[in-house]
Amino acid sequence: MDFAGIDSLVSVPKKGDQVFKDECVFSFAAPDDENGLFICLRTFLGVGSDFIDEYVRRTGNSVFLQYKIVKVFKARDSQDDEPVKPKKLAIGIPGGFELPEDKYTVSERWCLRRFPGGHKLDIPCPVENSAVTDMSHLEDLRLSVKVMTCINNVQRCDSAILVSERACAAAAWEAENACSVSKFALDLVQLDNGVTVPPCGLKCHICDLTTNLWMNLTDGTICCGRRFWDGSGGNNHAIEHYERTKYPLAVKLGTITPKSAEVFSYAEDNMVTDPLLAQHLAHFGIDMQRQRKTDRTVMEMEVEANERLGEWLTLQEADRTLTPLYGPGLTGLVNLGNTCYINSAVQVLFATEAFRRRYALALGRYVEAAMDAVARNGSSTAAVESFGLQMSKLGQALCSGVYSFPPVRIGEMKGGEVVPKQPGIRPRMFRHLMGRTNTEFASKQQQDVQEFLVHLFDLVKREVGENCTIGVPSPLHSLAFTVEDRIQCGLTGKVQYKERVETILCLPIPLEAATNRAEVNAYEKRRSEAEKTKAPFKEDPVYLKIGIDACLSSWAAQERVLDFISPATDPPCQRTTAIRSSRLVTFPDILCVQMLKFTLGENWLPRKLNVAIQLDRNSTVGGCPQPGWRLDLSALRALGGLQPGEVAMPSETSDQQSYLSTVAADEAVVGQLQSMGFTRNACLRACLATASNAEAASNWLMEHLDDPDLNDPIPGSTLSPFTASSVTVDTGALVTLLEMGITEDLAKRALEACGNDVEAAINMAFSNPDVLLNSAQQMQQSNSTAVTAASLSKITKETLSNGDPSRYELIAFISHMGESTAAGHYVCHIKRTALSKGIPGLVPACAPSPYLPDGEKEDEWVIFNDEKVCRSESPPFQHAYLYFFRRV
Repeated sequence: MDFAGIDSLVSVPKKGDQVFKDECVFSFAAPDDENGLFICLRTFLGVGSDFIDEYVRRTGNSVFLQYKIVKVFKARDSQDDEPVKPKKLAIGIPGGFELPEDKYTVSERWCLRRFPGGHKLDIPCPVENSAVTDMSHLEDLRLSVKVMTCINNVQRCDSAILVSERACAAAAWEAENACSVSKFALDLVQLDNGVTVPPCGLKCHICDLTTNLWMNLTDGTICCGRRFWDGSGGNNHAIEHYERTKYPLAVKLGTITPKSAEVFSYAEDNMVTDPLLAQHLAHFGIDMQRQRKTDRTVMEMEVEANERLGEWLTLQEADRTLTPLYGPGLTGLVNLGNTCYINSAVQVLFATEAFRRRYALALGRYVEAAMDAVARNGSSTAAVESFGLQMSKLGQALCSGVYSFPPVRIGEMKGGEVVPKQPGIRPRMFRHLMGRTNTEFASKQQQDVQEFLVHLFDLVKREVGENCTIGVPSPLHSLAFTVEDRIQCGLTGKVQYKERVETILCLPIPLEAATNRAEVNAYEKRRSEAEKTKAPFKEDPVYLKIGIDACLSSWAAQERVLDFISPATDPPCQRTTAIRSSRLVTFPDILCVQMLKFTLGENWLPRKLNVAIQLDRNSTVGGCPQPGWRLDLSALRALGGLQPGEVAMPSETSDQQSYLSTVAADEAVVGQLQSMGFTRNACLRACLATASNAEAASNWLMEHLDDPDLNDPIPGSTLSPFTASSVTVDTGALVTLLEMGITEDLAKRALEACGNDVEAAINMAFSNPDVLLNSAQQMQQSNSTAVTAASLSKITKETLSNGDPSRYELIAFISHMGESTAAGHYVCHIKRTALSKGIPGLVPACAPSPYLPDGEKEDEWVIFNDEKVCRSESPPFQHAYLYFFRRV
């Protein structure tokens, strides 16, 4: 028998073991492929048919469970033909834009395989609804108990990626669950004014609107809600009532159910939770237990408005019939639930030659290294958690064209037919790895694509340092550039020059530089008049037009630095005002530019600037006209350090070092500031400058967001992140934290950081557990990170200091639609000439889509909207959040 004596070749998965049965660890082969997925019964890794022979040869693991799933369309009745309208600005989560998994049934097929030779033994599926330990379906196969237990456990267990997603469920972005408790709720004053709300016949107190009604929870006044830009919504009477009375909380009538309701805090400018809502409603005669939902939520109304008009339509080009494109470099990425920020970022990165060389073209080397590591330690970790492997696997899939082909029109298929394989890839394992390295990216909450890129670049730095044998330079060399910061002491006039290496140029947007202010004012006046007369307003939005040159000038302009501790004064360390300006020492091959569209409003809450950035369309180089969108940075070139007539500021003195080392930060304040999203180093600097006054430190951080060294360690300070503590943990305090469910390791670290202050330690343990637990690892990596940064700086200077490297052309951009990076959607546009032309040795799934005629080829752009890849008819250049320019 081919499967006799295989007990020593298999392992039994225990509770907690990870079984990867969703996707091949080396490719995007999946159980719904023709050959299914081969699950190694030693390591529980999923392996595709293209890699099975090499895996067996390199690891010696030879017994697998072949897993195949077959999807069959459900029979649909007429009611199901109507698509369900989305209720949330999200994709792939309940209430968001629809995913297709509920349209078909899934059946499983199993087969025991042994290599070499590929011997087979069909394995029945477990008995439906049977106990997890039931192996009756395997009894007739004459296999040992160990092998049967192994097979049964693999069949019944959830996939490792599914388990990971469930573990992150608490971090899902569900807006109603993310609402914090209003600070006004518990002590809310309610007037005894005799108001009783009737069960029907309600309308706005000021106008005649009968929908989108909000009841103020202080005085019971019912008014209509905010007006959307297209004329829908309300007439803003509820917020006007707040502005007159300052009564903070209102509930949206029609959204009240026995379990919840939409409550808005005008004072906090956010949706909130009112734990005493039933009591507050009863004050005005409303029995919460008897209410039913009759009106749309705010999120539902926003989705409808965004579907009708605005940047969603513009950025997705949804008002045009777009031509789908297929072939190398034209592969879409399926949205796994608000993963459009990941999809857009990696599409753009693999449109650059440096990332293709390092990863897409080097998959074979990473596969060999991962298989050899699996053979050495017998664990799946070496492959699953290898950033280099997962990045190269993703890059090759995107660039090769293997997963890009015309889709089968599912809408024309009937119930009972097998669901065909669709184009595009589902980056489950890559997303799983991103979540393992940063919990923010494990949730289904929308994220800032710029923050994701920074995290991804950190992973690239680490991977390049660990895998020097790949033989390809770091792709970050093509993105890195050196910035020179000039700081002039306000008391002595002496100057200091510092250099830093960056990979993203962050440009402020000077609203005062708008060239069409009169046009925008006229538009706003027309919209305001329409609101007053309650007339529909369907004009396209008019945005402030601001030239990118104005943004570059704003970045380079001089700015005042308050509370500068100067080493040039006598005595040293006196506080003064300094003047700071920045210039570029080197210029990268690929320049990533972030437009700082998200800023803080007057109420200290994030808001998005509705602007249209004007790029230079018709530029010349050497007197010759050049096609494409151009950028000239020659005006930002640094002059090269200390200039004639300038006096250098002395380096840090021993007195300054001594001064810094005596400063102690209040860890409770540091933890409070960190919970707002600032780095520990930034919080330490704020505490140093404000004597640990929480409010003053918060204000200081807001005023110094643009400081280039804000997140750097404080020179000479004992406040570097979580240095070895001399604090002896108090036993009583430790017991208190343990009783609250905090782990011993986390509790000890929190108490050490907070000097045994129990309240501060509890706050830090709950608000910043990752920071505490990762601190030791961060300290170990600090040296290698510094070496990597120095290496980037050195290579940048050596390779980009010659010639005239300051002229660029636009090759890609990422756009965001929505009012906040915590919601909405991302798409990217890429110039087709920048995309991959294929991977040597890999045959695309179909012939590449033809280019436009030669005369138009240079102007051809492609829109990547998750799995949809099409020729762009009207690229929204003016509305990008991130631009990517290539040096010419």
